Order: sequence, then structure tokens, then C-alpha cells
Amino acid sequence: MRMITLVEEAYVGRVNGTIAPLLVGLMMLGSFVAGPLMQLTALIYVFVIAGAVVLVAAWGSSRINWASGAERALEH
Repeated sequence: MRMITLVEEAYVGRVNGTIAPLLVGLMMLGSFVAGPLMQLTALIYVFVIAGAVVLVAAWGSSRINWASGAERALEH
């Protein structure tokens, strides 16, 4: 939702149309990988790997400048 507020109004549909299938596809990919991974290892390892992925994603998103267009204009 925050990404959509950062995009110009003319591009909201394009951004949403790109992000929604990406999120659904990655959720399906995660489910596809989690099943066999759980059969090969224990459930706790699957949770640890999922937690590591979430931490890496959180670290990556913390590096994004989330200031809106109006806030960026005030900074310059």
C-alpha cells in the first residue's frame, strides 16, 4: 500500500497490476518450496529459513526512501 502512495496517480493501476500478481506468485512459490523442504528437514528449519527471508526482505526495504513526492520536494 505504501508503494502505491508513492507513485503518481497516472501509474497507480500499472504499479498495482504488477505488484499483485508478483505477491501471489511469490506466495505460491514459497508454498511450493516449503512442502518438500519440510519433508527433507524438520519444521523448525523451515521456520528458521522463512524468518531469515523475512529479515533479509525487511533489511532491503529499510534501505528504500519511503518519502512521498511532496516530502521529497520539501527536502530539495
